[in-house]
Amino acid sequence: MSTEQERQEWRELAAAATPGEWFYRSQCIYGGIVLACVIPIRDNADADAAFIAAARTAVPALLADVDALTIALYDDAATKLGDAMLEAARLRAERDALAAELASYKRQAAYISACVDSDGCYRP
Repeated sequence: MSTEQERQEWRELAAAATPGEWFYRSQCIYGGIVLACVIPIRDNADADAAFIAAARTAVPALLADVDALTIALYDDAATKLGDAMLEAARLRAERDALAAELASYKRQAAYISACVDSDGCYRP
C-alpha cells in the first residue's frame, strides 16, 4: 500500500509534467509535442513507452480515486462511530433504568422479608 507521502510525490510529479493526454507512436511519446523518444534496447520497449504515456492521465485519475475512497472510508467510519456512540448512550440509559428497577425490587424484598415472622407468616 502506498503512503500519503508517496502519493503526494506522485501528485507533484504529475503537476510538473506536460499537461494533457500523452500517446505513443513511432518510438516517441507525444503530449502536444514530442516529449521523449525510445531507443528500443529490449523487446518490450514499445510496451514500456506505451505504459509511460498512459500513466500521464492514469496516475492523476488513480490518485483522485484513492482520495475519494479515503474520504468515503473516513465518512463511513465516522458514521459508524457516531452510531456506536448513540447505541452506547442508549445502552447506558437502559442499564441505569434496570439498575433502578432492581434497587426497587430489592427494597420491596427487604420490606417483605422484614414482615415475615419466625413461623414464615406474612404480617405487614
